[in-house]
Formats: sequence, C-alpha cells, structure tokens
Amino acid sequence: MSPAVPGPRRAPGRGRRAFAATWWGQAWVTALEDSTLDSGRLSRGRTYARQGMVGAVTIAPGQVKAAVQGSRPRPYRSAVHLPVLTDAQWHTLLDTIAARAGHLAALLDGEMPAELVDDAREAGVALLPQPTELDP
Repeated sequence: MSPAVPGPRRAPGRGRRAFAATWWGQAWVTALEDSTLDSGRLSRGRTYARQGMVGAVTIAPGQVKAAVQGSRPRPYRSAVHLPVLTDAQWHTLLDTIAARAGHLAALLDGEMPAELVDDAREAGVALLPQPTELDP
C-alpha cells in the first residue's frame, strides 16, 4: 500500500492565507514551488498573487495560463505546461473511480479523495504532478 497523502499545510508567515485550501491544491502548489521555477520569480509571483495582480486563470489541456500585472505597464502572460492523460489513462482512471462508490461521491462533492490518488497511482495514472513534470 502506498504512503498516505499529506493533509493540508498552512502557508508560513504571519497569518498569511495559503494559496490552496485543500490538501490536493497544496500538492499542486508544492509541485510548482519545487519545479524549475527560480526562487526570485517564485517570490515575485507570490507577491503578485497576494496583491491581486493575477488576472483570470485559463485552464486547457496541458496548460494553465494567466495574465499577471507586474512592474511593467502591460501585463505579461504566465503559463505552466503539464502532461496530459492519454486515452488509455483516462479509461483506467474512470475504471478506478467506478470501482469505489466513495470516489465518485467525493468527486461530485468537489473533493479529491486521497484514496483515489493512491488507487490511480497503483493503476499507473498520476493525478498529482511531480515537480519535474511542470514546465513554468
């Protein structure tokens, strides 16, 4: 059996809000923080996000994009590229979800059950990114 998925972590600092409200959201943030993004850009990105300078986020297969109003007059485009599940991986994932009614119930309730992440990983489908899979 795979190790348990960690629970939510709070952002360090003086009462700062975390960028993610769920354990799986925090897993994405951690993967991004641990990716190839340099620490200076990461620090500026956090500041921009806390100051509300990140525009609408667009999610499409293999990428997440947003316009960011930095120090320059015009916003710049920020993007993170990530792997896309193959058709075979989608079928495996759907079979994994269907195998346990609790998985489907949790997903319909807007939750990502840790057991689904473990079950999918055991079936060969990664639902959470590794830092090396994200390309900022």
